[in-house]
Amino acid sequence: MGLAAILRLVLGFRKNGLCCRFLGLYFLLFTLFSINNLLIETGGIRSWPIFWGSILPLYFVPAPLIYLYVRSVSTGKSFTPKTDWIHFIPAILSMSFLLPFYLADKAEKVAIMESFLAGNEPSFYQPALILFGLFYLLLILARLAAFKLDVEKSQTEDNMSMFRWLVFFAALYTLFWFGNSIYFISNSFPDQRIFISLKNIGTSITLIVSVFAFLLNTRPQLLQKLDRKQIV
Repeated sequence: MGLAAILRLVLGFRKNGLCCRFLGLYFLLFTLFSINNLLIETGGIRSWPIFWGSILPLYFVPAPLIYLYVRSVSTGKSFTPKTDWIHFIPAILSMSFLLPFYLADKAEKVAIMESFLAGNEPSFYQPALILFGLFYLLLILARLAAFKLDVEKSQTEDNMSMFRWLVFFAALYTLFWFGNSIYFISNSFPDQRIFISLKNIGTSITLIVSVFAFLLNTRPQLLQKLDRKQIV
């Protein structure tokens, strides 16, 4: 489903390149998260431990991606590599921390991965992930509040529709963040399986609902483009 949304972005919104790239990367990330969760649940991840290790740092990427997407849509501000790269420092640090994992042989990778999945992860990882997500949720809310004031002044239907979409989209990310928070809290309980399942379900729901909402929200624009082509 994530790939369907990416295809829709590529074919239908070529002119809005920056926003499309942010949104396309977001859908791609959640597609990869869902595949990773499926492999973990089925045990197939033991054959591909490097996939798990490659996905782990990417959990620090959706929050800044959504913020940059909301900022780009609401202000028109473009991505500036010289300053905006700082949003991805946690992901870079996470990759650096996992460097020994990447350099290990397959048997060692599997052992490290299973230890991590059993709850023996670094004590800072989940708190850092949760606090990082909370920080960006606050930034997104602040940006949406400012955008709401602009929308109320303009009173245009396009801006109002975009504002509703951004709020809904941010709410779905909040669901994903909350699921990861539950997973962190579950470390205090003997049986973590139910919490892990809730986390995985939350990730899948976030992707599925986001894609459906995006496709429904952009359908009128696609139909307008098709109508214009038929007229020509």
